[in-house]
Amino acid sequence: MIYAIALEDSMRHKIGYAKPMGLGSVALTPTRLKLVDYAERYTQSAGARGINVLEGDELWDFLDERIDEFKQRWLLELALQDLRRIWRWPPDPNVDYYYPDKDDWFDTPDSIGKRIADTRHVP
Repeated sequence: MIYAIALEDSMRHKIGYAKPMGLGSVALTPTRLKLVDYAERYTQSAGARGINVLEGDELWDFLDERIDEFKQRWLLELALQDLRRIWRWPPDPNVDYYYPDKDDWFDTPDSIGKRIADTRHVP
């Protein structure tokens, strides 16, 4: 979950329907993390009661450690390459992206069986 929120510096999340017009790319930057140890929370009567709040450098040290551990243990490099390509920032300036029109693309006999990737340079 952490890696899905705190992307690499050269990547951005893509949201909304205006991506073909260059909109919809956002950077999410975690600023605070609240960790709750429920075993401690319900066994302590005073003090922090199992709650630890991370901010600033302490937060980023924690996040970087978890992200590195996740990448080494679970993440396939091939999948990461695809994510980097999709979430690249700034986007490739030599490509015009757009959503294909239903009538002119999806409902025509010539388009049956074609992949959506074939719309990359279609006006």
